[in-house]
Amino acid sequence: DRPFSAFLTVGQFRETYNFEKKLHIKSALDIGVLGPASLGGAIQTGLHTEEPVGWQNQIQNSFVVNYFMEVEKGILQTQNFEFNLKGSTNVGSLFNKAGGGFSLRVGRFIPVYQGPIKFMAKAGKNSPIQFWFFAKGMTDFVLYDATLQGGLFTNKSPYTIAGNELNRFIFQASAGIAIYSRSFGIELENFYLSPEFKGGRSFGWGRIKLVAAF
Repeated sequence: DRPFSAFLTVGQFRETYNFEKKLHIKSALDIGVLGPASLGGAIQTGLHTEEPVGWQNQIQNSFVVNYFMEVEKGILQTQNFEFNLKGSTNVGSLFNKAGGGFSLRVGRFIPVYQGPIKFMAKAGKNSPIQFWFFAKGMTDFVLYDATLQGGLFTNKSPYTIAGNELNRFIFQASAGIAIYSRSFGIELENFYLSPEFKGGRSFGWGRIKLVAAF
């Protein structure tokens, strides 16, 4: 079984666009704690009618600091189709991994890389309803995962996954639909995650995302 684990972080996030080169760059620096101090177990137990069994054996407290960066390159864009390639890296005491993948969407939308002036002008109150289907895929090479192996600075967790039991290549995919009207939007997305360790199971979950722009 996967170890019970939770983490809580605060951080700084930056997102930039280079419209001429069709580049989208994200970066983040997060600092926080892994383990019971994150209150993940208490929150999940409080939200569920049936109390989850296993939090008493969760990954123990450890300080975490992590840097994330993702670069996405626009490959093909039309008024109704968009295909991008991307690469990312995580470095720190929470995750150490790097990978590459793709994203695509098909529908009726404002192309992101057509330029800032045109994009902002169309994205205002008079913009038409936008809707699209999207799909994403990412393969990561994992060197270290504290949510499985325990914190770098502590080794007191009652149950962890040994490094030689990790699946080094992890695939995550998602697909869904999005609808936006003026400054509001909703996205429905389903996720798939391949087994993270030998003998483990794949995971699937869903997400509803509400967006409001001011």
